Amino acid sequence: MRVRVIVGALFVAGVAAAAAPPAASVEEQTRRGWGLCRSAHYDEAVAAFREALRLDPGFSSAYLGLGVAYSGLGRHEAAVEALREAVRLRPRQAEAHYNLGLALERAGRLGEAAPALEQAAALKPDYAAAWYHLGGTDARLGRYGKALDAYRRAVRLRPDDADALRGLGATYGNLERWTEAVESLEKAATLSAADAGAQYDLGRAYAKQGRPRDAAEAYQRAIRLQPGLTAAHFNLGLARVDLGQDAEAIEAFRSVLRLEPAHAPARFNLALALLAAGDRAGAREQQKALDTLDPNLALQLSLRFDGGR
Repeated sequence: MRVRVIVGALFVAGVAAAAAPPAASVEEQTRRGWGLCRSAHYDEAVAAFREALRLDPGFSSAYLGLGVAYSGLGRHEAAVEALREAVRLRPRQAEAHYNLGLALERAGRLGEAAPALEQAAALKPDYAAAWYHLGGTDARLGRYGKALDAYRRAVRLRPDDADALRGLGATYGNLERWTEAVESLEKAATLSAADAGAQYDLGRAYAKQGRPRDAAEAYQRAIRLQPGLTAAHFNLGLARVDLGQDAEAIEAFRSVLRLEPAHAPARFNLALALLAAGDRAGAREQQKALDTLDPNLALQLSLRFDGGR
């Protein structure tokens, strides 16, 4: 009888043990977290990485993943904290420095982001993404010379990267080097033929080069791709003015106002185009609107009337 009781107890215990799944290892939890990040299930990824760190508080890959997951959730300060720990644990890991730089950039801490991205690129010189984001960070800091170097490195590594070419072109533009800006932006616009922003940037560069016809064509491509792109309509109007196409300029500025009625520069330039076309009454109507929107522009316009324009 006693033996039966013991055997029965062992049998029950065996069933219980078989029913409970084995605990996941730190590596398994970390792999699960990365998989969840790839599918953009960031809340679940955070939980997986936290469980991994409960199992092993010094597991650097879990801190790296936790930072990436927090970034995906827009929790940039939490991401920075996790990624600083990843860097502390593995100071020679380029990816940890890179993701820390991204988190700092997204948190608006550009002065801290640049050194992190520089370190990522120093540890892994062929890290095109690190060079690209370093270029963007330096450009936003007004360090155009450094941005130019970083973007050039990114483009050398990835010659067909339209985003890097756009960044390079924009930086050349900030340095007033318009020939080189156009060269880069033409490549970007060809690679990203369906990107309204790339076409718009190219139009701006053409305008700076004194090529209003090319600029107008680029703006028109941008508008076809994104009809609500107010800046493209406005700059198309300016290009039409430069080409002496008053009727087309008027229509472009009216398109701006249909999208954004309070766009004071569009009303001002529309009034000038109407004056050039001989429609003083229409120009006066725009002046009245500017009296409320922008009194300074209204005053400038009144001087044009007083000057007989």
